[in-house]
Amino acid sequence: MSFRLRRAEARDSPAILRLIHSTPGDEGEKTLHKRFGNHVDIADIIDGSPFSLVATDASNSEEENMVGFFALGNSPPDYIDDEGALAGGSGSAGATGRLADWTAWMQRSYDIGDDLKVYNTKFLRFLVVHPTHATGFLQEVLACALTQLPHIRNVAYFLPKSTILFAPLNTNRADTRAATASNTPQSASTTHSKVRRYFADVPMVSQDQPFRLLVCRRKHVLPIMRVRPARVEDADDLAPMFREQNLIGESQKPDFYLAALLEDQSDNMKTLVAEANGEVIGFMSINKEIQQAALIETFHLDAFDNLVKEPRKKEKRVVVDVRDPTPPPPPTPPVNHPDEERLDVNDESPEHGRLSIAPAAPSTRPSSGGSAALSGESVPSIHEQAPEVDISATPATPPPRSAPHVQHVLQDRRPNAFCISLFSIAPAYATQAHELVKAAFATFEERDFCVVTTDAAVPESPLVKSFVAVPARRGMSDKNCLYVANRFSVLDTPAVAVARAVEEDLEAVDCFVDELQGQDDLRAAFKAATQNQLGTVPRCFTVRTIPPPPGAGGEVIPGQVVGVVVTRGINNPVERKQWTDQFDIAQYTSSAFALVLAVLINPLFANHSRWVLEEVMRQTGVHALIHAVPHDLESDGAVLATDAATRAVAQREFVPIRPRREIVFPNNMRDGQEVPGPLPCSLRILTAPLLYERKTVVNTRIVVVGASDCGLGFLEKLAYNPRLTFTNLTLISTDGLASTYRETGPYIGHRCFGTVELMQLGLQDHVRIVRGTVEEVDRMAKRCQLEDGSVINYDYVLLTPGMQFNCTSMGVGAAGTHGVYPLNPGEEEAALGVACARGPTEAGLVIYGRDLQAFSGVNILLSKGIEGKRITLVVPPPRLPATCFDNNVVDRKVCEVMRALGVTVLDGYVLDRIENEFGAVTGVVLHHRAQNKRKSIRPVCAVIYADDRSVAPGTFRVINDSCLVFDGRLVVDKFFCTPDPSVFAAGTVTKYSSRYQTTWEHGLSDSREVGAKFASMFLSRFDPTSPDPPSTNEEKEEETNTDPRENGNPPPLRFKDAKKTVAVLPGDLQYFHFDRPRLLSHTLEFRAAQPDYGRDLVLDSLEATSEEGSGGARGSYFRIHVAPTGHIESITYLGRRRIPLGNILCLYGMHEKYVNNVVARFDEGIIEDFVTFFAQDWALPLYFDRFGEFTKDIDEELHALRDKEEPESTDADGNGGGGTIAEVLDTLAEQLDTGVQMSEEEQCGVYKAFDCAKGRKVLDDKVFEYLLECERDNVADGYASLLQAHNVKHLVRCCDPAAYDATPLSKTGVTVHDWFFEDGTVPPESVVTSLKTLISSFTSAPSTSEKPTMALHCVSGIGRAPVLVAAALVLQGIEGEEAVEVVRKSRRGALNRAQLAWLLDDFAPKNRKKGKSKGLRRFFSRS
Repeated sequence: MSFRLRRAEARDSPAILRLIHSTPGDEGEKTLHKRFGNHVDIADIIDGSPFSLVATDASNSEEENMVGFFALGNSPPDYIDDEGALAGGSGSAGATGRLADWTAWMQRSYDIGDDLKVYNTKFLRFLVVHPTHATGFLQEVLACALTQLPHIRNVAYFLPKSTILFAPLNTNRADTRAATASNTPQSASTTHSKVRRYFADVPMVSQDQPFRLLVCRRKHVLPIMRVRPARVEDADDLAPMFREQNLIGESQKPDFYLAALLEDQSDNMKTLVAEANGEVIGFMSINKEIQQAALIETFHLDAFDNLVKEPRKKEKRVVVDVRDPTPPPPPTPPVNHPDEERLDVNDESPEHGRLSIAPAAPSTRPSSGGSAALSGESVPSIHEQAPEVDISATPATPPPRSAPHVQHVLQDRRPNAFCISLFSIAPAYATQAHELVKAAFATFEERDFCVVTTDAAVPESPLVKSFVAVPARRGMSDKNCLYVANRFSVLDTPAVAVARAVEEDLEAVDCFVDELQGQDDLRAAFKAATQNQLGTVPRCFTVRTIPPPPGAGGEVIPGQVVGVVVTRGINNPVERKQWTDQFDIAQYTSSAFALVLAVLINPLFANHSRWVLEEVMRQTGVHALIHAVPHDLESDGAVLATDAATRAVAQREFVPIRPRREIVFPNNMRDGQEVPGPLPCSLRILTAPLLYERKTVVNTRIVVVGASDCGLGFLEKLAYNPRLTFTNLTLISTDGLASTYRETGPYIGHRCFGTVELMQLGLQDHVRIVRGTVEEVDRMAKRCQLEDGSVINYDYVLLTPGMQFNCTSMGVGAAGTHGVYPLNPGEEEAALGVACARGPTEAGLVIYGRDLQAFSGVNILLSKGIEGKRITLVVPPPRLPATCFDNNVVDRKVCEVMRALGVTVLDGYVLDRIENEFGAVTGVVLHHRAQNKRKSIRPVCAVIYADDRSVAPGTFRVINDSCLVFDGRLVVDKFFCTPDPSVFAAGTVTKYSSRYQTTWEHGLSDSREVGAKFASMFLSRFDPTSPDPPSTNEEKEEETNTDPRENGNPPPLRFKDAKKTVAVLPGDLQYFHFDRPRLLSHTLEFRAAQPDYGRDLVLDSLEATSEEGSGGARGSYFRIHVAPTGHIESITYLGRRRIPLGNILCLYGMHEKYVNNVVARFDEGIIEDFVTFFAQDWALPLYFDRFGEFTKDIDEELHALRDKEEPESTDADGNGGGGTIAEVLDTLAEQLDTGVQMSEEEQCGVYKAFDCAKGRKVLDDKVFEYLLECERDNVADGYASLLQAHNVKHLVRCCDPAAYDATPLSKTGVTVHDWFFEDGTVPPESVVTSLKTLISSFTSAPSTSEKPTMALHCVSGIGRAPVLVAAALVLQGIEGEEAVEVVRKSRRGALNRAQLAWLLDDFAPKNRKKGKSKGLRRFFSRS
């Protein structure tokens, strides 16, 4: 049977466990424990496995049916020591053996020779497969693993001697025809070379070992690639591959082109071919003639000795100096050339540049100048295809003239590099491309560097995996990327070794970090780490060179320090919780992690960074490393001074982690403790699985113009893409991210990005921020020219500027008049300063506009100390919506508050003219057209405009000069594209093309969602797994699924997130409103008249007052709109009290039943204040960021239960026929379809059936687990006060004691009794005896005014705890049937059939007392 393979994830753990439990016969759970140890934690195995796979049934396309699981480990598994396999004496495996070099202790027990090394061997950690899919499973998973891990040569497995070799490990292997290859290294176990199994025994040194060591060799799974010089006759074999990959145009006649290329070989130009199984699968052309001066002039090659070496008489070593891990700046500025592309922006210095594996060039036809093609992409398995990419050995732009310092570098020195001019490989062998590079170095033995230049617009190729990207010099063209590899980077063995640092290494490390940024901090961190290493787990490491193997060529100074890694363990639970609470670390790992303080790798060995970090994880015993980049919140989130080398490695190797949305607790107190503040940093992580999930690097130049929420949403989506790394993102903004980091303050905001969230996102780590204003977008040259004359080249540009208030919109001679200002952020300070200085103190200030910013502008003036009587707010005649609040009640109350503060409000007036003297405003004349009357205001020192927003004049000029379509706004299609396929636009500056016949626009939706939506479409250009833009059929489907409330005006694109508005209004009123995206014409008044409007829940205590100190208002206004379906669609708040906006936003789209039946409680009149109501403890789990996932899990579980056959359940009387989950869901679905309201009796029947259904327990367990996750370590703290209030002295918990720590309860005087027994079962005799003893202590206690109380709990509260409560009632004289009734009255659906039978037929008859206890209820409390 067929199956699909994919990487295993933590969420697969339950399905794998179900597979283990359901596997029949010899593959059962007990047998697997014998094979892989008794302590099997699947989640931990996935967390710590560098490569794990799951197989799903390919015949079932509707759901994933798990049929197999395979996991590898970096070290011998833990169960060896647990079982005592190698324990005892100095040769014990122990933790030290596995965390350090395990080859030493293995050699004492097995004859492994020199084959099994840390760098080339992985261990089989776990393997399970359903027998129906066992055929071919082992071959597929081994082939996939060894394809993706090209440096791995062996997979080892320890099999207990008492266990026979089991299927599928005992299956015969496929014939790869690789065993006869002449270049295949000989196996250590040559005596078993004829065994046709994948795993063969390794001889034991002594026969008393309890484990057999079996090893699977790469050559027995995959064909071995052989590389040889190309011959002319190879042209016939290469031509089909070149045609298939479109490497050569048909006009060039591939057969003749290849024959000529193979014939033209010389001492400077060679060609190589790769063979596997007798077939040609790869080709490479290499050339020693490169444009040396152009490369040195354009790129920072100082760290690579400028690709030259001393003359023979002076030459001694290949590696002369490997101390400096970052290239120094050029000694002199480059020479300007008029014919080259230049970049003159103030970007970061080279020390802050990225050294990352960069992409290859686009597929183009090779030219005679040495340009060539590169093909082969990273593939998840050898059976998948990959596109081809091209590569060029020289920059595409004309090389600049050599500067004097370049001539000095080249003088009397020999070239030390060659280039790859043409490359092609079959997709199935793409991950082995380094074998061709290795052969190229063997061909040119006298050259130590290989270079490749590629076009920036093409994704990464596997060829450059062993290369290092070299940054371009500032001011030079960034159209091409340069990669450099040295001969030691492609060896089968690492060129460096990672070892625990000791204090004696300090001198070498001092030399290594000399002249680096932050060198003093690095030395201090290294010294502290070496001194504080406790036990056997190291925290500080040195990376040193090791001699290359014989025949590798070149020479290295052995033992030289070329890298340093300093880590710190996070062992404090409080600190760990702070990290996991604020960052989504759980998405990547649930195991222990360490904090990387510094990681420095010399650029010559940068391609070994992953190996170094893997060794650090293996030797420290952690599954993940995190690196924090500190940011300064006071400086607009700027990156604080840290060593640039560490940041460069982290940017290249680590994955960014999103910050989590935290619950805003009342008074910032959680369970009596103050909630810690936000961590001022962004975070990156590297886990064991991510080591071999290298993201594809995209060097395409993407420029975003405008730091709007839309632009930031786009950049966030790209920066946090799980499969792609974008290295060339640029944001052009007038003030960088400064405006985004400002709190909303006096201006209206849309709550798209919080200040703390933006800081923890750390976009500065991913995006180059350029401060400036774009003056021109040159579409022909693909460049943006800034106002200072500098240019930024792009492959794609996204225009996302916002809208502004423009005084030219006022007309009446406003433009050019002193004292007339627009109310735009950043302009009010200068405007008010000039206005107040030039006029008399009694001169008035007029704010003109109906926009919400006009009302907020009044508060700005009041906050500046200007008296209310000097301020006049002129509100023009109504338009859609009639008020900026779209709520007449709110509009009226805000106006009343302004009048109470002395502000004059003139409604319905338009500006007739502005009076001025000597070009300065002195007064205004207003006209009320409806009443046909005029009103003059004099004297006036300032007129502030805040009415209609429009495109800024500078933005319009750029759009117009670029010949883009403009119709009041920039016209785009539904894919955000302008007529130019390289120019996109999004946000409020855009409108849809008229062909869509719609009034919808981006500005009606949440800007962050708009940017993310465009990013999702944009990513399909680079990531084949991303969803493509909607097809024609999808467009038609969207049209048919329109919302009936849209009245035939569906949006071209649908957005779901709430449109939010936040402002501070006069009287220091906090205004907050969110609603789903709506058309402007769909006003509140219009919607309220519709039959399917729903209902509003309004609590209004806001009133204007002129009392001193009241600020003009007291009370609050709170409105909740509930849709007919019961979902919360809109909330409006107005009041002086600050509310937790993050919490309230979580209510959007939530059903009112989740919100404690808010509609019913409102109708009952028990809610006095919504702010207080939503701050109660019951509501806090709703604000947890996992709530959405939790509801989806419940929904999936409900459907899973519905599809399963359920046995007959128990009803409330203990009889059968209580109903099933499926019946309940069918009843509810029928009620929703018909729209008929169920009677109260029918509702009770549905509730009763649900409570009695067997699946109810599964759902209750999920709810309890979610609540535990919300509370984390504070579960007991939260209940301590509740237990004290009920005078609880004894707490009985029937669940697992590991569920929470009961220490806080014990400190309050509560005695905790752990009476665990399995859920759904009856209490064992030991628990019954303990219960009788505890009850006796209660009844024999002296009579006091306040009796002690006993509390009992389990997990779901319908099984174990209720049966004990009923038993306690029976012990006090209550009849068994009455005890059941009492319990079920308090806990509906409690007690199953077995528990009822035990209670009524066994326990009650034996323990019934003659009389009833009158004061029984005082011993029990339910809350």
